[in-house]
Amino acid sequence: MANEHATAIAHLINLKLHGSALARIRPCIESVIRGLWVYHCIEDQETAEKYAKKDGAWGSLESMVKNLDIKLESDSHFSQRYLGRNYGLLSSFTHGLSQQTERRFSGKTMSLKLSKIQMSEIIKEVCYLSYLANITIAFVANNEDAVKNLTQLWSKSDI
Repeated sequence: MANEHATAIAHLINLKLHGSALARIRPCIESVIRGLWVYHCIEDQETAEKYAKKDGAWGSLESMVKNLDIKLESDSHFSQRYLGRNYGLLSSFTHGLSQQTERRFSGKTMSLKLSKIQMSEIIKEVCYLSYLANITIAFVANNEDAVKNLTQLWSKSDI
């Protein structure tokens, strides 16, 4: 799912549908976090299948992020990046709340236009999320060549 969301975000930006692109970022993050959480925090196949089969079985994004930070000893990397004010902003973009409206209204017209810097930052974040999704898939598949190639590719990026 994360890769599909990432692709959709890129297409929407190219179509200058910036609000729709922003609305896809939170679902992209959530799908990556769920995948990482299942891979790193679930102990057995039976439990993983339980989560995969029932939407209501999932914990909150906050609990999954905090569990990931603890399990990966990441010094609150995911919490700082995706919770708190950042999550509120992402939710606002997804649900069309004040951030979407405020950033669209020029005083005369409603239209969202992102600067090149803002679009670049969005693309960088989406690339990071796509990388996390792909490297996790490679680890799950136990494909050492894919892990090696993705790691080399990522090390050459400026993201």
